Amino acid sequence: MATIGKSLWQRLSAGSSLTPEDKAVGKNLFREFTQHGYLQITPAQRITISAGAVIDFYRRLSLIRSTSSPVGRRKDDRWLRNGDFQFLNVQDYGSFFRMFMELPRLRTDSVIFNPVTECDRSRTLYPRSHSHLDKSYSDPFLDSLGLTLDDQFNLLLCAAHLCGKKTGYTLSPLIDSVSAVVYRKPEFFNWDSLDGRDEPKEVLVRAITTLVQDQFEKSGTYDYALLETLAFQNHIAVRKEASGAVCFDFEEEGALAYFSGIFPGLQSRFPLDFAYLMIPPDLSDKHIHTLYKALRTSGGCKRYTGWVLDLPVDKTPPVEPVEPVVLVHQGKDRFDMDEEFIHTWFHRLGNLQEKNKKRSYPVSLGIPLSRDKEHSSMDLLSQLFFSRFSSVSLFRRPLVQKGDLTEIQNRMEDIYQRYKVVLEKGQLLRVVADETFAWWIIREKGRLLIPLLALKNPDGKRPGVVKIDYSLITGRSRILSVVDYDFSSAQGSLFLSADHSLTVVDLKPGSFRLFSLQ
Repeated sequence: MATIGKSLWQRLSAGSSLTPEDKAVGKNLFREFTQHGYLQITPAQRITISAGAVIDFYRRLSLIRSTSSPVGRRKDDRWLRNGDFQFLNVQDYGSFFRMFMELPRLRTDSVIFNPVTECDRSRTLYPRSHSHLDKSYSDPFLDSLGLTLDDQFNLLLCAAHLCGKKTGYTLSPLIDSVSAVVYRKPEFFNWDSLDGRDEPKEVLVRAITTLVQDQFEKSGTYDYALLETLAFQNHIAVRKEASGAVCFDFEEEGALAYFSGIFPGLQSRFPLDFAYLMIPPDLSDKHIHTLYKALRTSGGCKRYTGWVLDLPVDKTPPVEPVEPVVLVHQGKDRFDMDEEFIHTWFHRLGNLQEKNKKRSYPVSLGIPLSRDKEHSSMDLLSQLFFSRFSSVSLFRRPLVQKGDLTEIQNRMEDIYQRYKVVLEKGQLLRVVADETFAWWIIREKGRLLIPLLALKNPDGKRPGVVKIDYSLITGRSRILSVVDYDFSSAQGSLFLSADHSLTVVDLKPGSFRLFSLQ
């Protein structure tokens, strides 16, 4: 494929027979994006945008922005711990091209793609191939413009770069049992005898190798579903995890080398920036550390990037990473939003800061947020508020989001961006929590931020009058201007404070406020 720059977008535009309406819509989208940094459109509105308007939008964007990776233009690695991540599953959209207008909607600065290679569509996280893209993701419109499947994924990643986003890819040691590597390289996996005999691994591997060779000599093709059935008939089966997927045996050097080469192989074809490594729960700490070391030395991590590691709660992360790492413990942060949770949270943040002071490369603890049936919109907003405004400087914890949160988080994100410098450079000075509310103070030079949050409690008590005393921080001789945000809009209410405290009398259960003082 030709270098993806403005000339390619110009050619795509010329080949798309754009109508005046396409150009008008593309122009309006371009203006909104360049003015606000994102498009405030709903998923329903996104799917009504014509293909021509999409091409025109990106053509205009390519004239003022680079399609190359934002990572390559950085001179340090802070983006990894200062960034936020959003998962994207192509299957949810149907094709690579249908994702194009999702990218400018997102408020995160990094996206993580679920595997896009051949797979069982009911289990996309466990691919059948690590190199062959899923043909069903090809789009007829891009096909008509002469773009191959590889071209289309390349174009999607470069569209993400045009929107200022880094691109990540999900890797897991788990794969589908009906995979070429399982039967072409059976020594990379563990096998079980189904007739009760305790056979050594090498005996079972030899039997599978013979079975595969015999079947290929008969048919001239490799039918992996058939091979799985034939293996079962011979009382042999590849060992599966609880999920039904198969895990590489990392005691085998060949398996380590094969897996470590997957991401570099993808990077040689596609402009991917980093990898999201999803560790299965049954992988031992020993194998986690062995795998991490092999990945680190494989050359698949670009300069100024690192790894995002998704670890089970009970697993131990690498002690001394040699590049930045974001750790995600799925299920560890439950966001109970009670008094005990608040104290535990800030205690963990303090421990993290102390450990990072001794590290050459810091470790960040990501916050997994997911929109699901267990959380109402109000619960999710409270979690977003708390995660956004409790993460300060070296305490900062990146968001790792699953599901579409853009509609409910845009207002909060606008306010967060307004005070991002305070949060990035500020100090956490004081935390106060009781059974009904919590507040904390962040200072950056002459500015204070005071987030306030109503807490859950077993008796269902409502917060009474909340008095926030900041006199020990500001002294007693200053009149401060205060902006009060209740998040009903992106604007706050301005007033003056001369008594060195704030009094809140209308804090409702599940609600939150933010006060900016200077």
